[in-house]
Amino acid sequence: MLKALRLALLVSVVALVAGCSTAQRARDVNGLQVPVEPYLLMACKELEGERVAINKEAELVAVEVDAKYRSDKNAELVAWLLFSGAALFIEGNEESAGRLAKLKGQAVAVEHAQSTNSCFD
Repeated sequence: MLKALRLALLVSVVALVAGCSTAQRARDVNGLQVPVEPYLLMACKELEGERVAINKEAELVAVEVDAKYRSDKNAELVAWLLFSGAALFIEGNEESAGRLAKLKGQAVAVEHAQSTNSCFD
């Protein structure tokens, strides 16, 4: 009976921990589809400035995404080791990953607009 109870507790904790972390690494975040039309109205110089600004912000957000990913993975490890409330500290990084996905999509839209407007000639 005691062995069955321990096994049931172990299985419950493993299931809890396995489902806790939804964090992503920055390199695993895919860009969102962003309409290119607003960018097509911009001049090449404006597009270049927009591209630089988006890439700078994306770099900062990528650092944030990776930091939250590492934090969640560390909390997950502690949860595995302690089988306790450490799993409550696993938050995920959906918000920052979503911002990064939008920025990646904007970068693609700006590059497409630059290409369409013959900015690379």
